[in-house]
Amino acid sequence: MAQAGFEPVLKKTRWCLLKRKENLTDKQKLRLLDLLRYNLKTVRAYLLKEDFQQLWDYDSAAWAGKFLDEWCRQTMRSRIEPMKKIARSLRTHRELILNYFRAQKEFWGFRRRRTAFRHESEQDSGLKPNSVPGRCRTRVGA
Repeated sequence: MAQAGFEPVLKKTRWCLLKRKENLTDKQKLRLLDLLRYNLKTVRAYLLKEDFQQLWDYDSAAWAGKFLDEWCRQTMRSRIEPMKKIARSLRTHRELILNYFRAQKEFWGFRRRRTAFRHESEQDSGLKPNSVPGRCRTRVGA
């Protein structure tokens, strides 16, 4: 493009595409907005990458699985071979990825049960929780 008299579009845009949006400088944000106007494979890959980040917002493994399937389907149709390779890998490891969401649900369920049990046992024994972690609990009224 430079030989034809056009300014190179992708020059100095590497970090604009690799950084998260919240970490971009003002200059990089402007450069990224300018870059997003073009229908380049690089831009389409960037948009797929950004779209994939939504996966981690799901709480349910079922909904995360639906999102993952749809994202992989779109990526396979993108005709961007490196992204298709990632989609194939994600499809292969789908159940392991969804285990993350199942484990999160189980962890927080366990945490709620443990906290409720601890609270009940403290009330039953007459102990009150101490505000300093790692210190002994003191008897109420002592």
